[in-house]
Amino acid sequence: MTVLAALTGMVSADINLRTNAEIEGHQGYSMLSAILYGFCAGFSYTKPFSSFALGFYASNALVLGASVYTGYSLVF
Repeated sequence: MTVLAALTGMVSADINLRTNAEIEGHQGYSMLSAILYGFCAGFSYTKPFSSFALGFYASNALVLGASVYTGYSLVF
């Protein structure tokens, strides 16, 4: 996911489609999603259905959606 964010950002920067601030925002969402995914993987082995874990799962889903949306808007 992080590699995909970097590639879509580089393509958009190369063809001057978007500003660098928009590209960095997309890459930030993707990096945050990768970090949250690591926490979610840890919770899935230790306490998969605790309220704290469910909060991480929901926040990861929201950040993943934001990353997909910003990536789509960078390319199209």
